[in-house]
Amino acid sequence: MARTIAKCVLCNEFDCDYEQGQLCWHEALDRSHVACEHFYEYVQMHPAVQHNKELDEAATLVVAMMQGFYQLVGRKYDEFEGAGAEAPAGD
Repeated sequence: MARTIAKCVLCNEFDCDYEQGQLCWHEALDRSHVACEHFYEYVQMHPAVQHNKELDEAATLVVAMMQGFYQLVGRKYDEFEGAGAEAPAGD
């Protein structure tokens, strides 16, 4: 019996990882963590940013938003896994 491939309801593509359940949430979670840590370590903690109130406050907001995004990805990952999707092989 041939498998019917439908277009993704979100991106309207036939070959969509979302529809195939292969979203690699663990990668999105890791990359959001790495990006946040990189920004914090190399931007927010830079002396020029630390010694300028406006830059420091803006950098603090950026880190808070990135941390929030990381948490959101984690929740979506948990929802996806809880919906019965298989965990990636090798994890």
